[in-house]
Amino acid sequence: MNWKKPAFILIAFVTLFVVFFFIDEREEDLSEVNFWKIEPDEIRYIPAEEPNDEFKDFRRETITMFRKSKGLKEQPVFTIRVKDDKGFESIFEAGYQVKNLFTELSVIKTKTMTNETPDLLGKFLINEKGSPKIELYSSDKLLKRMILGKEDKSVRFFASEKFIISSASYVFNKLKKDGGVLREKQLIFAGEARMQKVEFVSKEVNLVLENRSANDMQVNQQVWLKTSNKKAKVNPNSSSRMDGSLKGLMVELYPDDKDGEGFAKSLEETNKESNSELNITLANGVKYSIKFFDRVEKKGQFYYPIIKSIEKEFIESPAYLKENLFISLLETLKTIRDEPEWIEPKR
Repeated sequence: MNWKKPAFILIAFVTLFVVFFFIDEREEDLSEVNFWKIEPDEIRYIPAEEPNDEFKDFRRETITMFRKSKGLKEQPVFTIRVKDDKGFESIFEAGYQVKNLFTELSVIKTKTMTNETPDLLGKFLINEKGSPKIELYSSDKLLKRMILGKEDKSVRFFASEKFIISSASYVFNKLKKDGGVLREKQLIFAGEARMQKVEFVSKEVNLVLENRSANDMQVNQQVWLKTSNKKAKVNPNSSSRMDGSLKGLMVELYPDDKDGEGFAKSLEETNKESNSELNITLANGVKYSIKFFDRVEKKGQFYYPIIKSIEKEFIESPAYLKENLFISLLETLKTIRDEPEWIEPKR
């Protein structure tokens, strides 16, 4: 009968393992649930009319974010409009924070929810005048409305559909003043698509470049050709510097930043003929245009006012590029213009 004791121990061990395994699975599943699952194409943030201390750090502008679908094969286009206290509405390409916000608000996850009552609304500081609001739309139809409430550790409470719900704070913290830049600061965002054509027009440089891919020893290479007069290969080192300069073009200052002078001033600075224009076509057909205007000084720093657009999508409001980024691009393009045709070295 000595075999009974080890057999009993083995059976007990297996039973405990199964019990703990399924208990853990069940607790994990019940710890967080999806309160809704929708597909909005527009998010509206409406600031509190009379914000209490809980919301003093939230943005005070009305913000509208859009997601425009481009089909199954192409990435959506995201834009953001901000209306300031003077009624001016700016428009810019939206950055990754907005893209994340669409994902997070499309599927709201919650650990707690309860029926809305006047006492609980007061307890969680939720009210029409003192709370910011978020509205989610699809094709101009209101899908969901959220009235924000107090934050408790890592969650924030909000009211929606007669419920008080808690969800992760980081979702809503993007709408704080220090929640990060909601606009896309990088001027040329190619993603996985390569640049196919670059055209630069100015008094100093007129240059047209085309990118032809080539397979060399089974390695995909980008071969740039100058096509302004006759087709000529560009030195790979120069084309690499150009690629870095183009991808490094970033907005340094917005008119509504702390050091900006407002959109009225920026519109005045760009209400004239541009001194340079950069046109870029990506392999997926997206066409960027960036117009550069006369250099300006802001608090001891020099900038070039710019206006970016994407063909058939949007024209951005004015912004400012740091002087050194423009100069670096211009010098690289001059080098490409002046250098002789690149000839592959013999092996």
